[in-house]
Amino acid sequence: MAGTGTLLLNGSSVQSIGGTTTTTFNNITVTNNANPLSVQVQSNQNIRGILTLSSNTIFDADGSSGTSVFTLLSSDDEPAVVDAAIAALPSGAQVTGNVTVQRYMSIEGGSNSPAFDNGRIYRYISSPVAAPAVSQVQVFNPITGGFTGSSTCTGCNTNPSMFSYNETVTTDTNGSGTPDLNDGYEFFPVSSNTETLATGRGYAMFVWGNVPPVSTAGNATWAVRNQINAGTIDFVASAGVSFTAGNGLANDGWNLVGNPYPSTIDWDAASGWTKTGLDNTVYMKDNGAIAGTYATYVGGVGGTNGGSRYIPIGQAFWVKATSAPTFQATEAVKAPGSTTTFFRTSPPPDLMRVTLRNGPKRDEIIIYFDEEATEGFDGNLDAYKLNNDIFNLFTVTSTGDKLAINGLPMLECSKSLNLSITDVSVGAYQLDFTEFESFVTPVNIFLRDKKLGESVDIKTNPTYEFEVTAEESSYKDRFELTIVNTTLDPTLVVSSTTNGTSCKEGAVVISAEGAPVGGSYRWYENETGGLAIAGQTANEFVTPILEKSKTYYVSAVSPAGCEGARVPVMAEVVNYDEVVLTDLGNGTLSSSYESNNQWYKDGVLIPGATAQEYTPVESGVYKVEVSFGSCTTSAERTVAITGMGEDGPMGPVSFYPNPVDEVLTVKLGNKKWLDPVIVDMMGRELGALSMKPVDGGLIGTFNFKGHAPGIYLLKVSDRKGKLITNRIVKK
Repeated sequence: MAGTGTLLLNGSSVQSIGGTTTTTFNNITVTNNANPLSVQVQSNQNIRGILTLSSNTIFDADGSSGTSVFTLLSSDDEPAVVDAAIAALPSGAQVTGNVTVQRYMSIEGGSNSPAFDNGRIYRYISSPVAAPAVSQVQVFNPITGGFTGSSTCTGCNTNPSMFSYNETVTTDTNGSGTPDLNDGYEFFPVSSNTETLATGRGYAMFVWGNVPPVSTAGNATWAVRNQINAGTIDFVASAGVSFTAGNGLANDGWNLVGNPYPSTIDWDAASGWTKTGLDNTVYMKDNGAIAGTYATYVGGVGGTNGGSRYIPIGQAFWVKATSAPTFQATEAVKAPGSTTTFFRTSPPPDLMRVTLRNGPKRDEIIIYFDEEATEGFDGNLDAYKLNNDIFNLFTVTSTGDKLAINGLPMLECSKSLNLSITDVSVGAYQLDFTEFESFVTPVNIFLRDKKLGESVDIKTNPTYEFEVTAEESSYKDRFELTIVNTTLDPTLVVSSTTNGTSCKEGAVVISAEGAPVGGSYRWYENETGGLAIAGQTANEFVTPILEKSKTYYVSAVSPAGCEGARVPVMAEVVNYDEVVLTDLGNGTLSSSYESNNQWYKDGVLIPGATAQEYTPVESGVYKVEVSFGSCTTSAERTVAITGMGEDGPMGPVSFYPNPVDEVLTVKLGNKKWLDPVIVDMMGRELGALSMKPVDGGLIGTFNFKGHAPGIYLLKVSDRKGKLITNRIVKK
């Protein structure tokens, strides 16, 4: 019968299980309801599967002599696979007599757990049978202390190695500086190893993993024997579960309880639990391969660090009372054969898990959204953060509560949370983000690294590596997680935008209008997807230095964080060469640009002077300005122009009459001048004067007959390139 089958006992009279050798059964099912006894175990027998009784059946586990040993075997830390169990007892069903129930525990600790050495760690246990003596456990693991019957062994000491927990302690007994969960431990047993383990109470037991009998057995399996715990278990009456106020709600009401049944139990069982004045969370301390982390499970939500709805046989766990509690369980909470490996068949919606890793060490938190959750602590939906012996990762509520599991109100627009990290050593770490696929509402998830000033899209980069140094800023308040509902709000509209321009390379100022009162803006480099530009929430955005034009996008954001559609805004960069002003040598100035010119004299715009060239007719400072939209470039030159009135010469060059009807006479004060020329205002030459010597100088005439009235220029230059330009008015 040691295979995978089931022994069915369905007779109509008493049936016996016996023999000269011990048989290990897989499953046993009893439907025999003979009265007053259905089945008797008449010799030592084992079961490694599930004992199932139908209504009104009675299973006598130690036989008519009361000496048979019926053992529920446990051979691994995976209770779903290798823990024998007694299924829920229906109406009238009983298991009578003494039953031996094993709890396998591997030797843990050692080199992978620096806080402990040689497999010596604390494990947290409870009894699946009624009132077994401490001496029963001592057979398998030494229990030491100042009580009669303390274990003696090579490598042991006399320090207390087993503890119960007293919730009513409200003082800082361990000297940590804060009265908290760690202050209620009390020596157990107090006076003798005949003292018994209370039903439903949890105990902390030190495992001497490197000394016999644990070391010789190769594991820390222990067993207890007595009548099984069955029916309704009242944890207040049997295990002393209580609530004592004194140190603030987060530190009060902690009770170390345990699975009372010879079966895995289900914290989320559809019926069987009464939990009033009690949070909906299970906490378990794991001192195994990675020293001292708390596994946490919130009913109906999920667990961190391996926390599960399923609690194995012999496992102690923490619950937290918030007022005078009523805490009971019935047979209906049993879940024989159920696994503690998985949190649930499918994850709840709108949930994500964050894991902080350093080598093999890890700590997890859960963040999720629920329509019944609030921003504060909710006893049915949230879990407090209990400090690990390694580093700690948690979120903090607005009232300062540190949470390992944080349920938040349904996501409307966006939610930002700080990821708090404490108790880290220098080294390489990473944050892993998982299970965000569960979100029903389309979301974007961003991690902001405040130290480096960068943001990461978690959905495309779910692992973020970082270094912790001796600087506090390398971990404290460094990370902010933002979850954004990407469903656009059509009522949020950017009503207007203002493009900006930089003349040549530079920063550009662009702006938008339309966000509601109390709202803000998000600026993007992409029309869709991507992160908003960090720190830019005002209506005006100053771009970084740009070498060329670039389109940005802006959206309006409500005070609650809802976002409207993105609209484009242009940051224009106008690149151009500076204008060059050239004197063509004939009194005409020329711009290096063919178009977009405007000429000025002494800072005053010259109407109509927009050609590439311009010939000054008066002395002054001449400037050409070239426009490229709102950008301009300019250059200027000082021009000296001499002339004479009708009354006589005003220098080496004289001319008359001016204004002139037909013949203009020109006199040059010396013979070094070249023949003068007459040009129109377009720079076209009308002719040169033929000069004749006179009185040490030169004289000549020019006939304006046939030329239109207007302004003309007389240009005189010498052999050295000196040029004098004079304005002539033709009547």
